[in-house]
Amino acid sequence: MILAVLGMLISRAVLWRRVLGGVDERLPASVARLAAAWLLGGLFLAMLLLLLLVTLLACAYAVASAGPGFDAKNVATWANAIQGRGRWPLGAAALAGCAGLIFAAGRISLAEPASLAEGRIQVLSTWALSRRTWPAILIGNAVIAAPGAALFLTGPATPLWRGLQGVILAGVWLPMNVGLMAYVFERSGAQTKPDR
Repeated sequence: MILAVLGMLISRAVLWRRVLGGVDERLPASVARLAAAWLLGGLFLAMLLLLLLVTLLACAYAVASAGPGFDAKNVATWANAIQGRGRWPLGAAALAGCAGLIFAAGRISLAEPASLAEGRIQVLSTWALSRRTWPAILIGNAVIAAPGAALFLTGPATPLWRGLQGVILAGVWLPMNVGLMAYVFERSGAQTKPDR
C-alpha cells in the first residue's frame, strides 16, 4: 500500500512537472510538496468529516428521542426508535453532508498544480481558484472515474485482475485526471510559472 501511494505521488509529480513546464525544483522536492498538499488536504477533509459525524449523531439523537422505545441511557434503543418519517430528515442530513464533503474536495482539488506552480504548498488558498470551475471539476472527475470504478466493482478478486486494474488506474485514469485538472487550472486564472 505504501509503495502504491509513493508510486502515485511520483507519477503525479512527473506528470505535473511536464504539464506545468515551469517547475524548476528537483523531483524529490516536487514529490514532497505534493505529499504535503495531500496530507493537508486530507486533514482538512477529515475535520469536515468529523464535523459531519457529530452533526449526524446530534440529528440521530434528536430523531430517535421522538420515537417509541427511546431510552437516553441505553444506546441500543436509539436505532429502533428511528422509525417512519424520522428516517427522512436523517437521510437528508446525511446526503447534504456527503454533498458538502464532495463540494469541499472539489474546491481544494487544485492544490496539486497550485503547489507546484507557485513553489509553495497551497491547499485552502486554492478555494478561490475553483470559484467558477468547481462544477467542471466535479463532473469531469465523475466522468473520468466512472469506468474505473465500474471495473473495480465488477471484476473478480484474482491477483491478475487486480494487476490489470492497477495498470488501468496508472495508465488511463492518472493521465486523464492530471490533464483535466491542468485544463481547469489553466482556465482558473492562476499563474502557471513559479514566482521567484
